[in-house]
Amino acid sequence: MLSIGKILGLAVILFVVWQVFKFLETQKKIRESQSSGRGSDEQGTASVDMVECPDCGKWYQAANQSAHHCDEDAK
Repeated sequence: MLSIGKILGLAVILFVVWQVFKFLETQKKIRESQSSGRGSDEQGTASVDMVECPDCGKWYQAANQSAHHCDEDAK
C-alpha cells in the first residue's frame, strides 16, 4: 500500500532527478555557447581567413600577406 511516507519519498526522488537533469542541461548550454565563440574564451574559437599562394600553393593568413615567402625549390 502507498503511505504518506512513500509518496513523499517518491516526490523527493523525482525532485532530485529533475534538478540533476536541469543542471546537466545548463552545463550543456554553457559548453555549446563557448564552443560557438559566444563564451568568454573567444580567442580559441575565432576563425581565420586563409588564402592560397598562386606561386607555391601554400596557404597563409590573409591578414598577414607580407610575412608569406615562397620557397625557391617550390617554384
